[in-house]
Amino acid sequence: MVMTTTKSLLTVAVAATVMTTVNAHGQMTMPKAQFGGGDPTSFVTTISSSKLQAPSGMSFTTSPEANTKAFTAAIKASSFKTLRDFIEQNSQPGECGKSVVGAPQPLPDMVEWSHGSGEGFTPSHEGPCEVWCDDKQVFHDDNCARNYPQAPARLPYEKAKCAGASKLTIYWLALHSSEWQVYKNCAALQGGSGPAPGPAPSSAPAPGPAPSSAPRPSTSPSPSRAPSPGGDDEDCDDDLPIAGDDDCDDLPEPDCDDDLPVKGDDIGGESNYDKFKQGINFRSIEDGEGEDAPGQVVPEDY
Repeated sequence: MVMTTTKSLLTVAVAATVMTTVNAHGQMTMPKAQFGGGDPTSFVTTISSSKLQAPSGMSFTTSPEANTKAFTAAIKASSFKTLRDFIEQNSQPGECGKSVVGAPQPLPDMVEWSHGSGEGFTPSHEGPCEVWCDDKQVFHDDNCARNYPQAPARLPYEKAKCAGASKLTIYWLALHSSEWQVYKNCAALQGGSGPAPGPAPSSAPAPGPAPSSAPRPSTSPSPSRAPSPGGDDEDCDDDLPIAGDDDCDDLPEPDCDDDLPVKGDDIGGESNYDKFKQGINFRSIEDGEGEDAPGQVVPEDY
């Protein structure tokens, strides 16, 4: 009895180990998916292969590679545009599968999938996978286990399309049996729910040239002196210079018709003649008979 019991317990333990190995096939490790409990590496649900019609001459019950080729042809001929559409419409994987949204993380250079330290996608579990940032598809491959065999599997997604996204999600469908295994993990992203981050700010632009000083007001040329009336008449400036003055501009210009103004001239009244007298002292010129010649005046220095 003791031996039988011991053997039975050993059999159960081995079976449990095998089941864990079969059902545990990895998780997203970059960005790192977070989990609330249970086995983080196991699939979240399954989809029956009867959901798609296999193309003529192909089936979903042969080798993993042949099954994958049949699935690729079948889904292209169907109404499903993406792997995500097919999984979400034919199962209930939840928002993040067995993972939780968790704390926001920066966008990685590559999305990584690992099953322990020595495996990425389980080699026998061939099938397609996709990566999404919110509602933008940023990666797809028809057979991720075969085409990305490294550990961890590193997927070159379109990082630029994820700028400003809130969540990154990976889908993987393993087609090695007639019940297709669905894997879904996600991670929150830093900077989500906002505009896409712009380029790093450049240094402040160099200040423009200092504004030039206000233009100097142009100096008006000194007005030229008007020519003396009469054309050939003499210039009174030369005949009667005024002390301290370079020319006659400040004085009314006398009538130069005659050498000296005389009474009865056209100047008349309070004329240039009277104004002329204000700058020069005049004395009467006596004629031969002892009387002042009518209107004849000359400067005292004459």
